[in-house]
Amino acid sequence: MTTSPFLSICIPTRNRAALLRELLESIAAQENDEIEIVLSDDGSTDETPGVVAAFEKRFSHFTYERHDPPLLYDRNVLHVVSRARGTFCWLFSDDDRMEPGAMVQVLDELRSDPACAGFTVGRIAYNFSLTEHLPVRPLQTTQSTTRQPGTPSRPGRRRRVPIALGPQHPADMQLGRATK
Repeated sequence: MTTSPFLSICIPTRNRAALLRELLESIAAQENDEIEIVLSDDGSTDETPGVVAAFEKRFSHFTYERHDPPLLYDRNVLHVVSRARGTFCWLFSDDDRMEPGAMVQVLDELRSDPACAGFTVGRIAYNFSLTEHLPVRPLQTTQSTTRQPGTPSRPGRRRRVPIALGPQHPADMQLGRATK
């Protein structure tokens, strides 16, 4: 009998095999039976299928789907989340990395509040070669009033958990949107 995973890590991807390998390696270092990997490949023409094949046996729960013709980004994100079987979903971009210890911290936070509808995570930005951290603007801490239907109204909590963002896009830096 196969049990459903507690947490689905959903990753939409397209033509970023090297970055995807880094992300999957960072998750595999923290893998446990409570998580599943759900990967939706939007018609990659690079080495993405080979990267996936190298990792799928390293996870207890692993789903990979390749779309040809591509779904395009928004539909690919919606699709990967729709394939999740876990109680909770953690959406990653294919250029992110999971910091050491993040998996345990996220699982503990999710278990501590079963009514939790979601939370934000801390950010760590890297340079383009992924060798050094860049400064990141702090997220504002706010109270939210978002609630699930049928639950009593109470302010939500924002929590921070360590993950890593991939390199900032050069266009963002040119337009002055990069973190300073």
